[in-house]
This record gives sequence, structure tokens and C-alpha cells, in this order.
Amino acid sequence: MNIFITVGAQLPFSRLINIFDNDDFSKILNIKAQVGNDFNIYKNIETFRFLNESEYNDLIHWADIVVSHAGMGTIITCLEYDKPLLVLGRLADLNEHRNDHQTDTMSSFKDKFHNIKVFFNEESFVSFFSEVIKCSDFRILFSKGDAVSDFNSKSLDNNLSRFISDYIKNEK
Repeated sequence: MNIFITVGAQLPFSRLINIFDNDDFSKILNIKAQVGNDFNIYKNIETFRFLNESEYNDLIHWADIVVSHAGMGTIITCLEYDKPLLVLGRLADLNEHRNDHQTDTMSSFKDKFHNIKVFFNEESFVSFFSEVIKCSDFRILFSKGDAVSDFNSKSLDNNLSRFISDYIKNEK
């Protein structure tokens, strides 16, 4: 199984990367990660500090599953390509970000799209990912029946605009 982890370009997110940097996963997974300004050495993951748009898109297409922080760019890309996405947000109290806006983003996307699964703690993330690994066809864990709504490439722009507009209205 091919896993692409992306943490964005602004801040490192070693807590997420460390979940995957273990000998057990390296035996059964092919893991590549865009780690930003993270200077740690990961022994079981092929890392890239930064990727250009073409390299990033190639890795999105290569991956069976994308794993990410709660970055809107990755979320939108995975919606557009109907790519399974696991999200674990950065937390301000762990000094991973300035505030907890990623938690707010995750709350907005929780249970809304069949291909996006959000996790508010490492334990639930690892528990779900363990099920993914055990499953002979992990795609059933991302079945369309689980979603409140779905995007397709033809309606992505309109649906996304409406979703963002509704989100902004509800925040005021």
C-alpha cells in the first residue's frame, strides 16, 4: 500500500510523521512524506522537505491513501481526485500551531465526505489506520454510504464555494 503524508510548507508536524516511522509499517507500506521544515531523520520514510506542484500531484496520484494535517489545499485536492484522506490536525497546546483552527477545520469536514476521515487524537487515528491495514480492501472503509454529501469533479467548484460560504456564515 502506498501512503503519501503531507504536512504543508509552513510548519513541521513530527507527531504525525512519527506515527508512521516504525519498523512494522515499513515492512508492509511504501511511505513517502513531504515534511516541510522538519529536520528530523526518519529511517522508514522517504522524505521531501518541499515539493513543487507537479511533484505533489504525482505523489497524490501515486498514493492509495493520503495522510495530512488539516490543510485546506490537501483537503480540496483529495476531494477533487476522490482520494482517501486521513486527517490529524496540529494542536496549539502542543506548540504545533499558533491556534486550533485546524481543529475547527476538522470539525467542519467530519462525516461530510466519504473519502475524508478526521481524527482529533492520535489514538483514534492509529486505531482506524490499523483497521485500514488489516482490511483486504481498505476502500470499503471509505464507502460512499458513510458520507453526508460528496463532491465530484464536475461540481467541485460550486459545491466547495457553497460549503465555504455556509461555513463562513455559520461562524459569524
